[in-house]
Amino acid sequence: MLNTRWTHEEIKAALSVPSSSSSSSTDRQQKRQHVTLICHGNEFQTKATQAALLLSQSCSISLPVLLPNFTTTPHSSLSSQPPPLHSIQTTNILNNAVLLYTSGTSSLSTKYASKAVSLSHSSLHIQSLAKTKSPCNYSSSTTLIASTVPFFHVGGLSSALAILCTGGGTLVFPFSVGTSSFDPKSILQTVDQTVNTLVVVPAMIQSMLLHLEKTSSNKKYTDVQLILVGGSSLSFIQRTKLRMIFPNAKIVQTYACTEAASSITFLDVTKEEKEGAIMEQEVKELGGTCVGIPPPHVQIGIFVEELSSQTPVLTTKPYTIGTIGTQGPHTMNGYYTRTTTTTPSFSPTSKKWYLTNDLGYIDIHSKLYFCGRNTDTIRTGGETVYAPEVEHVLSRFSDLVNECIVFGLEDEYYGEVVSVAIVPTQSPKPRTTTEVMTLVNGTIHVYEDTSRGKEIKMWCQQHNLAGYKIPKRVFVLMNGSTFVRNSNGKVLKRLFVHSLKQGLVDWKEGKKKVMVVGNRKEERKEEGVWPRSKL
Repeated sequence: MLNTRWTHEEIKAALSVPSSSSSSSTDRQQKRQHVTLICHGNEFQTKATQAALLLSQSCSISLPVLLPNFTTTPHSSLSSQPPPLHSIQTTNILNNAVLLYTSGTSSLSTKYASKAVSLSHSSLHIQSLAKTKSPCNYSSSTTLIASTVPFFHVGGLSSALAILCTGGGTLVFPFSVGTSSFDPKSILQTVDQTVNTLVVVPAMIQSMLLHLEKTSSNKKYTDVQLILVGGSSLSFIQRTKLRMIFPNAKIVQTYACTEAASSITFLDVTKEEKEGAIMEQEVKELGGTCVGIPPPHVQIGIFVEELSSQTPVLTTKPYTIGTIGTQGPHTMNGYYTRTTTTTPSFSPTSKKWYLTNDLGYIDIHSKLYFCGRNTDTIRTGGETVYAPEVEHVLSRFSDLVNECIVFGLEDEYYGEVVSVAIVPTQSPKPRTTTEVMTLVNGTIHVYEDTSRGKEIKMWCQQHNLAGYKIPKRVFVLMNGSTFVRNSNGKVLKRLFVHSLKQGLVDWKEGKKKVMVVGNRKEERKEEGVWPRSKL
């Protein structure tokens, strides 16, 4: 399954066969395989055709959509529990059942290239079983919109399969004719009629909340019993508004990845809030977001670096930050390269453990806390963006960009938004009314520029970056400022981003000096001036 949000260049990169520079033309010719891109409906036919033209010996076809709305209703005669795994008659339940692509880059030469994850019949089935248990409790009475989260994302596919196992009801329909966008109006209308379960990401929640605010609707959707949220955590404001609009719904947060065939942990947010869980001092000091506990078949662990070992080691000590790992029958068979299947993300010391790119820790109650990402990634609207890919594209924008760093900033709608700070080719003159911020001992002057955002967006589109990868916030270093580097000349990216985030917080709280760019008038807040942060 391919991500329909990709450009045709990214689809081509994902399906191409990697070949080493030493390979002969004959070897490369033998590696070429025929690819048929099958589209459900005509919506993505143009993009598929363009991708097929870039691939050797390939074509695309379109299958018709039979009906605008396709619904399966719950069958009371079916058991509310799926059949046990051993009763399923298959040739080999460990064989590959589906290939799901991770979010990645359009370059095959980078370690961040999109990978095809091989998931077995067994892993898909057992992750479907997980959703029939607490806290989700899918059953024959469950009805959901199966296409809110696309099937090319593991969360959408897993929920749809879980409904098939339980005999529940699903509704699948295109939200808007000719587009792949999420339509909150259609979703809410459908929820009001037939649906009692929602599977969403925070960006979809925010879209529905904004729609209700614009229409001044005070309607409450009392039939909804479960809201399963993936991608990233809901904000406090989002949770508060959800409880008002869906008063009878249990809110469950899930921490998942494609390589684990869906959820690694579940957090019953509603239960946690009702019980008023006490936060231990260690959690207060370490921070992080609680993402819950794993289902019975999933084991989680934390791997840390030790001087005595060249590879990460599993630790049993609580409140120790390290790389999150998981093992069990749910993990992938490996990454499929169309020539072989490899497992580079499994622990070298124990290949049973799959190591994520995420940092976290486990408390004394076996709850997992997410603390950020090991690699330079941004999670926006349920998609993963690799900062080096965007930086590579922007670094070629020589008319504007001399140097840049790409990072994520918290956002109520998307969870995070892709943001960029640039050292311009020429010292800029601010062109829009915005705030100017001074960072790092008053030596780096930064302002947010909305007009240059349009230029950057156009450049990224011309270089085939998917829309969700394009920076939405642009910060420009002025007065000859450059990024601070260490002794080896490496940009201290994390420290810069930390200072920028603190600067944004302090500005909102009125603690900082503000310059109104445009008429060049300077205004000083009474509450104070810019603090001299130490690097």
